[in-house]
Amino acid sequence: AKPVFFNIKKGEMIAREGERISPQQVIKLRGLTARREKRGFAGNVLGIAMLIAVALALAAIYLLRFKAKLMGSPRKVVLMAVILVGTIIIIQVFMQVGLMFSEAMGYGDALSYYYAIPFATGAMLGAILLDLEVALLFSALTAFLAGLVLPQTFGLPLTALVGGLVASFRVNHYRRRSSILMTALFVGLANAAVIVPLLLIEGRLFSAEGGFAVLMGVAGGAVTGIVVSASLPLLESMFNIASDIKLLEL
Repeated sequence: AKPVFFNIKKGEMIAREGERISPQQVIKLRGLTARREKRGFAGNVLGIAMLIAVALALAAIYLLRFKAKLMGSPRKVVLMAVILVGTIIIIQVFMQVGLMFSEAMGYGDALSYYYAIPFATGAMLGAILLDLEVALLFSALTAFLAGLVLPQTFGLPLTALVGGLVASFRVNHYRRRSSILMTALFVGLANAAVIVPLLLIEGRLFSAEGGFAVLMGVAGGAVTGIVVSASLPLLESMFNIASDIKLLEL
């Protein structure tokens, strides 16, 4: 079929209230809706990109001001970039997986599955491979990114922030591979400690969906431990960095 074109003038009345809509009017309305959605999507992407640029600029200023020695090492700068980009990819991948599970299982909304996203991965890797200040920075950036790319709720970014802080504050306990799993347990409990009062505020705590959301939060800690355990040896090898865990093993 050949494409149909209509010239719609500014201020033109397409349809009046109560009148029957003709096929031509339907085409015009659909065209306007598609154009508006296209504009909205472009503006959304541009706005998010600008906010991320501002956040990264502030993070760079902080590192240059207070971690000049760290910024003087190109290898560690690249390592930080890899961890940050990896965290963004992990959030996006697990977001899609959570959406798929919610649709396939038919149980629990997508938001509940999102609590299983391993938000604290970047903070834990930063604490193990770099230092506390960098881990705290990753915690803040991850929470910020979670607030941007996930549904409009402060529950997910708050969960990401608290879990990241717990992983960061355990900086002096990463001595064995098993300590990663122990921290993952603490992260899972911290997630649950945030989710429970949020559900209580929403009046959904004592429900099947509420219990499932708490369970997913605990699972988020376990997934964090698995992702960190799998990626840590790879990062140590790629960047020739010996963490305390590796040094003690040697």
